[in-house]
Amino acid sequence: MSALKWRMATGLCAETHSCHVTPRAVAEAFDRLFPDRVALTRVTGWNGDDLEGLDDYRSIAGAYSFPTLAQVLAQIPPPLRVSVRASGHYELAERCPILTLDVGQ
Repeated sequence: MSALKWRMATGLCAETHSCHVTPRAVAEAFDRLFPDRVALTRVTGWNGDDLEGLDDYRSIAGAYSFPTLAQVLAQIPPPLRVSVRASGHYELAERCPILTLDVGQ
């Protein structure tokens, strides 16, 4: 369920051409995509607690930010050099690289 929420959040960013999305927008998109929660729990095996966490998104202030790697790299000034490597083999690892900064000589 957590991975689905993060995938929805990043998908909304792509859809709106912004790297920011509010938790409320994620919850509203979830409701549009999955209006029948009973059927959803039956198909996925999720329980009510899994879905209640999503309901909490409606009252969270602020926004999540998911800049692209290019957007992050564009903000790193010289003489810093950036190395990017994979962070593991867990779900969504491909979206969570490790960046290391090194001061160039």
